[in-house]
Amino acid sequence: MEVAGPAVRPPFSQIPITEMNRSTARFSKIVLTPDVVYAVGFARKGSPFRFHFASVSPETGKMIEWFQPDSDILNPNKDFVIFQRPDLSRPVVLWLDGGALAVRYLTLTPNLREQSVKLDGIYSGLVDIGQGNLGQVVLTRKDGSSYLLRWQSEGAAETLHDFGVRVSSLSILS
Repeated sequence: MEVAGPAVRPPFSQIPITEMNRSTARFSKIVLTPDVVYAVGFARKGSPFRFHFASVSPETGKMIEWFQPDSDILNPNKDFVIFQRPDLSRPVVLWLDGGALAVRYLTLTPNLREQSVKLDGIYSGLVDIGQGNLGQVVLTRKDGSSYLLRWQSEGAAETLHDFGVRVSSLSILS
C-alpha cells in the first residue's frame, strides 16, 4: 500500500527500518487522527513478523517518529486490531504476541514512546470481528474458551460475553 501525495517520499513501504538492518517494513494500515497520521506495518525477523509504527505530520508530510516494539506476530493479516473511538484520547493497537502466548496493547502517541503492555492471561487466538470502532475483539484463552472483550479506555477492558467455547470466525456471532 502506498500513501499518495507529493509530501511523502519515499513511500512508507520503502522506508528503511534501520541503517544496520536493510529489510523494509510493509505498511498495511493507516490510522488518521486530527494531529497525526500513523502507519502500521510489519517486517519479518525470522519466522514471526515484527510490528513497525511511523507517525507523520498531516500538515508537512514529514515523519515525526519511527518505532519497532518487541513483538512476535505470527499472522499479520489477522493477529491484531486497532481501536479508534471518539471517546479514546488516542488509538490503541491490540495484538496476539504469538511467541509469548500473550495479548499486548500499545497506545499510539505522536512520539511513539509508549511501551506495550501485556493483558493478564495466556492466549492462543484473536478474532477481529470488525468492531474496532466500538473497541471490541474476541480473544481465545489457552484452554480454548473465548470471550468478547470491549476496550473501555487506556488500560481498561471488560468482558461483554464469555462464549465458553473457541470462536474462530464470525459465524458464532451471528
